[in-house]
Amino acid sequence: MLLTANVCAQPRQLCPPLPPRPPLPDEQDDKYRLSADRLIGSDSEVTVIEGNAVVTSQGRRVGADRITVDQLDNRATAEGRATFDSVDYAVSADFLTFNLDNDDAIFENATFLQLSNALQGRAARIDREGQARTHLFSASVSTCPPEQQDWVVSAERIRLDHETQQGTAHDAVLRFKGLPLFYTPWFRFPIGDARQSGFLLPSLNFSDSSGTEIALPWYWNIAPQADATFTPRYMSSRGTQLQNELRLLTRQGSWQLDSEYLDDRKFGDQRSFARLTHGGTIGSRWTTVIDAATVSDADYFDDLGNSLSVAGITHLERRGELVYYADAYSLQTTVQAFQTVDPDIPAASRPYERAPQLVLRTAPGIQDEVDYGLTAEAVRFDRRESLTGQRLDLRPYLSFPMGGAAWFFAPTLELRHTQYDLDNAAPGLPGSPARTLPIVSLDGGLFFERDAGSLLQTLEPRLYYLHVPFEEQSELPVFDSGEYTFSFAQLFRSNRFSGADRVGDADQLSVALSSRFLDPGSGIERYSLGIGQILYFRDRAVVLPGAVVDTRERSDTIVQGSAALSETLSVDAALQYDPDTNETDKSVLQVQYRDAAEHVAAIAYRQRRAELLEQVDLSFKWQLTPSWSVLGRWNQSLTEDRLLEGFAGFEYESCCWLLRTVARERVRDEGKGTEQSIFLQLALKGLTSIGSAAGTLLESGILGYRESEDYR
Repeated sequence: MLLTANVCAQPRQLCPPLPPRPPLPDEQDDKYRLSADRLIGSDSEVTVIEGNAVVTSQGRRVGADRITVDQLDNRATAEGRATFDSVDYAVSADFLTFNLDNDDAIFENATFLQLSNALQGRAARIDREGQARTHLFSASVSTCPPEQQDWVVSAERIRLDHETQQGTAHDAVLRFKGLPLFYTPWFRFPIGDARQSGFLLPSLNFSDSSGTEIALPWYWNIAPQADATFTPRYMSSRGTQLQNELRLLTRQGSWQLDSEYLDDRKFGDQRSFARLTHGGTIGSRWTTVIDAATVSDADYFDDLGNSLSVAGITHLERRGELVYYADAYSLQTTVQAFQTVDPDIPAASRPYERAPQLVLRTAPGIQDEVDYGLTAEAVRFDRRESLTGQRLDLRPYLSFPMGGAAWFFAPTLELRHTQYDLDNAAPGLPGSPARTLPIVSLDGGLFFERDAGSLLQTLEPRLYYLHVPFEEQSELPVFDSGEYTFSFAQLFRSNRFSGADRVGDADQLSVALSSRFLDPGSGIERYSLGIGQILYFRDRAVVLPGAVVDTRERSDTIVQGSAALSETLSVDAALQYDPDTNETDKSVLQVQYRDAAEHVAAIAYRQRRAELLEQVDLSFKWQLTPSWSVLGRWNQSLTEDRLLEGFAGFEYESCCWLLRTVARERVRDEGKGTEQSIFLQLALKGLTSIGSAAGTLLESGILGYRESEDYR
């Protein structure tokens, strides 16, 4: 059997400190030196020393009650409280013999410590073949301290190959708290960072949707630039799913292929998922991106996924990009398609494919106090049983930025020309509509500063005037345009629509005021507050299909702020208030606490009036003692008075192992049902993790939490 493991240095805060070691000699000193209380005998062949006897040579130190040095073989033999110390290795033995010219050594009835990974153990005999190999007989190893061997791997024979960084054990038993967990007649494991093929220990999970889940991954180290992981995942209620991950690293970048297949007896059909991702470079100016996925059915992620965000996927993207970067311009080529996961979504509501899209961006920079550039796009839109066609969009601009230490002003003139060549146009509508509009903006602001105690306060008023004449655009198709969500950034955009199918008419003035409190020494922002609103001088007549003309004279008021109340406590808030109805359209409040002592807590409130959404999200991981921690999340919908996702659990961490259990409930079936599951994980530091690795769940559910590499 092959078994791989993650070898990590154990954290020292929970472990007793290592005993002090005597200083080691210079590794470059090839002469051996002797010291002792007594010289028993010495001639041209043999020297014997006793009493605090020490031999040092080339970064190694040997101490014992009695040491005999054979000058002919250049070998030393130590008896009685014998110790051997090197840069990364420490041994205590009843008897040892070693070669003074290399690291060949034999230790009998020995205890040892390997400092690089905190691996400790015992062996009846250790044969060390220089820096290449070590053989242990009747041995036991652990990363736990000698006085508290909570987990131990014992074996009749262990072979450590330091060149390949691989270990091989025969007749091996893994015990935890004296209880045997695992036996194998033979397994191989890593003793360094080098990758190697082999089984990973299984994971275990329980849920009422899939039943008992057991997964046994097998890792294949194909080549230095390629590897794969094959994971059979048995689910008692569904069957066995095969999960595969293939990774490849080439000169052009990284490639990864993930695939899953399940003959689901509960679902009554074969189910699958696959995704190919790539990111890379060609030379110094080309970048490439591929992200393409496919799934067998609409319920796949809801049944077999692990998060609310995954369960809510309605479309899977298939995209490829090739971008060329020059000094003053870039050229991007994109091919994009989608799989609509939910077949009930009507064809007219599905996204268009881009086949292909070409985007040219030029930005020579400011020359002679003039900033100018061009964004040009040519794209083909396709969709079944729908209007299709090509679109050309040209956006040259001129800007005249000016300013000083306390002010800035940037008038900008932009011309936007959009031309279509349509197929399957409705009768009476033009096949080649076009639109050309000038866009004029004036952006200016002031910077005021004053001392506010130990902080520096700024006051930053800003005005942004935008003028875009009205042009009837109802005959233009809507391939990829939508209206931006209103936000503070939207105050300073030249178009309220994304995409090129709509250019919003505008005669408006954005008024904003911001203030920041800065640490003058470090420049760190301690507090910030911003408020803004748009004043409209005419109605917004350009709308998307089905929308109505906006006749309000002013926009919602946007307020956003943040505060670093201390090194551990921060607050972020945003509010969108409708002055016409005196109601709050959107609000977000988030308070986060995090310190160095494993205390992480956050509470968030989210409200959106138009979507009838109001939620409270509380999450925490709190260390009660150096070993015990509690963790949990409570994400509640106040409008529906129901729990969206919640989990609670605890973890116990010792010097060399961690036990974690989490119980979770989440909504599924598009909110029509719930799923309960239990995660149980035992992580043996320096060896492996058994059970369900709940780190991904905790990282996504607890704001500010990051999983330690020891448990991944």
